[in-house]
Amino acid sequence: MNNLGLKNKFKSYDDLFRGSESDSELPVTDISIDKLVTFENHPFKVKNDERYKELKESIKAQGVIVPGVARSLSDGRYEIISGHTRKTICEELGIPTMPMIIKDVDKDTATVLMVDSNIQREIISISEKAKAYRMKYEAIKNQGINSLKAMSEESGDNAKTIQRFIRLGYLNDDLLFLLDEKKLGIRAGVEISYIKPEEQVILYEVLSEYNYKLSIDEAVRLRNLSESIGLKKSVIIKEIGISPTGEATAINNKSIKQSVSIKRKKLEKYFPAAYSVEEIETKIIEILDQWSIQSEREV
Repeated sequence: MNNLGLKNKFKSYDDLFRGSESDSELPVTDISIDKLVTFENHPFKVKNDERYKELKESIKAQGVIVPGVARSLSDGRYEIISGHTRKTICEELGIPTMPMIIKDVDKDTATVLMVDSNIQREIISISEKAKAYRMKYEAIKNQGINSLKAMSEESGDNAKTIQRFIRLGYLNDDLLFLLDEKKLGIRAGVEISYIKPEEQVILYEVLSEYNYKLSIDEAVRLRNLSESIGLKKSVIIKEIGISPTGEATAINNKSIKQSVSIKRKKLEKYFPAAYSVEEIETKIIEILDQWSIQSEREV
């Protein structure tokens, strides 16, 4: 998992914007760009990458081929469900209208549609996925469905992974940024997602000031302290073991170097007698690398 995000496969760029079969049966209406508004708390960013430039060139030459989807608001405007990137490009190119399919749906249904139409992007950041899954989970709860299993079957992510992403959705934007930059681990992020919003602000200030990456154990301890005595800057600094100079002290478990040794006898049933120490070590590292990759996929 890298700072660019989580990769999913799709056939073409327009697959990102293709509606369902039922959408194709609905009328397409040209809507004025100034009447199209961004979905409230939209978790997905419009990225000016190569695919964006590719779509921009297509729209410049042929116009918007695949219509967006929106729902009507009481003030005469339309909230975009899918089509934020196309709207941005139309604004840049000075195109006054955009073809849209208007759906008569409530906010919760629109939220589910919005997430489902964007979650299969080829590149999606951890923060985007966290916010999206939290939004969808709360929407389906409001509809009387409280099932991680249903979300798992639709997305392909297992229920445990989805549950973790939902928890990450409770982090503030600054801590989510640290996740995207790999300056905060997913499991540590899950733990600190339970601390109060105002304490998250303080925690971010400490982590950014000292360029510090929390371990899972430290995150667990901070969560427990938040629930018992509350977190202040001095409490956080003391707990994670940062000295007044900003250097890690012996309390910081990342500064304590430890070695691990396994007796040859314990490994005999796993490796042929002809294996040298170097060959055993190499094989163990390969297995641990595979395990690490699998663990990242599961979280």
